[in-house]
Amino acid sequence: MRIKENSEGYNMWLSAKDTYDWAHRPGKCWLCSRCSGHSLFVGVDSNGLYDFTIDGKQGDVDGTELDAIISDFLPPKFRHMYPTWEGITEFHMSAILGIKEAKPKKLLPDGLEGFVLK
Repeated sequence: MRIKENSEGYNMWLSAKDTYDWAHRPGKCWLCSRCSGHSLFVGVDSNGLYDFTIDGKQGDVDGTELDAIISDFLPPKFRHMYPTWEGITEFHMSAILGIKEAKPKKLLPDGLEGFVLK
């Protein structure tokens, strides 16, 4: 993993080995990973993610997986610039503490249903 700070935020590069090792960690395996074995580049500024490539090209991966891998590699110094980092931490904590129920909350702009965890 390589990260470079710039005036607006940072750029992060993950090698194919980084993503493979991350997806195959003992006890923390990411089944069906789309990132595993591929190099990733992300550009982040104060507005969030502004650039993403996989193997040097525009690509598509699951947003949850991308958020998880970025969050796991992201040094504490930059976490305030990646808002999902906080959400993933809260999600992991709710999973540890136990989720009693999930109820549909509302339709999101993209037509997907949002959920409230209780």
